[in-house]
Amino acid sequence: MKQLALLIITVQISIAAIGQTNDITLLRHIYSGRDQGLDNSMKFISQTVTPVSVAVPLCFIVTGLVEKDNMTLNNGYRSTLALAGAMTISYTLKLSIDRTRPYDKYPDIIPYMDDFTSSLPSGHTTAAFATATTLTMIKPEWYVIIPSYAYAVTVAYSRMHLGMHYPTDILAGALIGSGCSFLSFKLNRLLQNNALYRRSK
Repeated sequence: MKQLALLIITVQISIAAIGQTNDITLLRHIYSGRDQGLDNSMKFISQTVTPVSVAVPLCFIVTGLVEKDNMTLNNGYRSTLALAGAMTISYTLKLSIDRTRPYDKYPDIIPYMDDFTSSLPSGHTTAAFATATTLTMIKPEWYVIIPSYAYAVTVAYSRMHLGMHYPTDILAGALIGSGCSFLSFKLNRLLQNNALYRRSK
């Protein structure tokens, strides 16, 4: 719980440090300077987040059950817990902070779609970074780390490119997604070590 509280405090301090003026200035720079030819690609990237983030833990669980591989099955459960925790925190913050979307406040920002949820943090970015961190903790090899985080960063950029989020929304989502995955895996390892210790006594 201490780590979770520290994560939330870090998010709040980061947002306060950047400030609303710098936030919209940076978003306008990204949004107005974007290559509009990439709009459809950025929409597609954004739309893949839910299926990808659900498919990753599901694949581990199904593979573990079919092959009777407890380690793969456990990785599926850990990644499910990480994603569920990250999204729960993300939407709890959305409800409690209730930040207005940039396109609702600034007429020059035109989104690709309306979203009924509030702006902070970015749920898409949260899910993408939770998934990327999960994969890299399961398999900490360059050929997993590079594409996983390249995908997460592209998702994060797409949300600003499309006018859906402020930069601090993205930063908060990345911190929450990565932090929850890290804490989930550390907690699981601690519980496993305690179980092994009890058995050895």
